[in-house]
Amino acid sequence: MRCLAIAPLLALAAPALAAPVVTRIDAPGASITYAEAISPSGIVAGAYAPAHTDACGMRCGYLRMPDGTFTTFPVFAATNMGAETVLDDATVAGVYLKGHNNRGFIRSPDGTLTDIFFKKADAIVKGLDDSGIAAGQTPAPRAKTSSCARPTAT
Repeated sequence: MRCLAIAPLLALAAPALAAPVVTRIDAPGASITYAEAISPSGIVAGAYAPAHTDACGMRCGYLRMPDGTFTTFPVFAATNMGAETVLDDATVAGVYLKGHNNRGFIRSPDGTLTDIFFKKADAIVKGLDDSGIAAGQTPAPRAKTSSCARPTAT
């Protein structure tokens, strides 16, 4: 009986949950936009398909800053790409398709791209720390295996 008396009081004491705020993200010149990663400070990274053929290829990357400004970028003229993680300094890491293989990439804040790949194998970058160490996956005969690498510029 005591539990029943306390339950209504707890319900009254609980703060009202605010309605979520949804922000629509449309990369400039995109026919479709994918939001794929967000940094602690609110930088969103993702991919988009350009509405018209342009220099970036069939799939381009973007950063949307907390103030709403966009930076778009190509990833080695990829036919497909995805952002897996973004840091507060706007470093982006992810995966892109080249030929029949997935390859990892890291884009530094100054726009420099680093290609991460293993000969004749997929390489997927899933995470990145502030010191530049990347974590990801490469295929194994029966399962995916994790790997870490400190990338060097190519």
